[in-house]
Amino acid sequence: MSNKERIGFIGVGLMGRGMAGNLVKKGWPVTVMAHRNRAPVEELMALGAAGGVVRWIGLGLTTDFYALLAFQCLHGLTFGAAHLGAMTYLQRYVPAENSATGQALYSALGMGAAMALMQPVTGWLYGAYQGGAFLAMAVLAAIGLGFATGLARRIRRAEA
Repeated sequence: MSNKERIGFIGVGLMGRGMAGNLVKKGWPVTVMAHRNRAPVEELMALGAAGGVVRWIGLGLTTDFYALLAFQCLHGLTFGAAHLGAMTYLQRYVPAENSATGQALYSALGMGAAMALMQPVTGWLYGAYQGGAFLAMAVLAAIGLGFATGLARRIRRAEA
């Protein structure tokens, strides 16, 4: 029996699994609460993209404060679901020895380069179309939904 303090985790997902495993290897007692399997990758990515379509259309069609507040709250869904889907995809399909590289590329390209490229475009769109510029973002989210759907088909074929 160890005399070390017990360390608790609420779920051991992508990052927690490695941390908990290393702690156990070093002799620390670990307790995991509320761990459950995540939804399939394609469902998370599609949910994020679909939420993005709704959010961007809503932001483009209204100036009502309360409606804008409600549509902006969808950002948690759009980013959270899409990011969790991407992280789950990396966990499942990128070899463990390349996981850091996969996460770095996802972060650099998906969040760094994409935002850097879109910043001047969206600035120009907003200057030219004001709130209508958000409709262009809805189109991009719809394209993302198409990619998520295509990924779902590819994954199902590969796992069949």
